[in-house]
Amino acid sequence: MRFVDLDLTTAQGAETLQARLKVASRKVCGVGVGPSLNDRIDQRRCIAETEASGQRAMVTLVARAEAGERFK
Repeated sequence: MRFVDLDLTTAQGAETLQARLKVASRKVCGVGVGPSLNDRIDQRRCIAETEASGQRAMVTLVARAEAGERFK
């Protein structure tokens, strides 16, 4: 997932990154995987865990951007 085109020091840049994380987590975990209840539970768990991991990474990236670091 790319983010170098975003200014993470702005609310708009952070919101765009958040939206991209949600899309990416659904791509990684699949959408409507399997017909069983267990399959759907696994998918929701995967999405929640992936989004949480992405959120932690995002906090670090925003802090680094606010400290003046430029990403390539």
